Amino acid sequence: MALDMFQYARNLIQKHQTHDVEEILDALGICIHSFPMYGIRGLYKWLDGWPTVFVDSGLEYHERQFVLAHELAHFLFHRGQNRVFLD
Repeated sequence: MALDMFQYARNLIQKHQTHDVEEILDALGICIHSFPMYGIRGLYKWLDGWPTVFVDSGLEYHERQFVLAHELAHFLFHRGQNRVFLD
């Protein structure tokens, strides 16, 4: 499965012509909300029928990209489930 995920990620990068996870989420129609979160770095949830990612606004760029990629994976591989990425 891991190799499949890496190939899937490469395909997304190629399709959207970017490595920026936020741009990919936007292109997929996933809403992103950023605000201070304590003890939680990211959260993926269906909200009013829309896939939505909440991300801690206090994260540095690279950590934010990692958390957004993690939440994107939940959207791609676990669509029917809501997940929390805890510290």
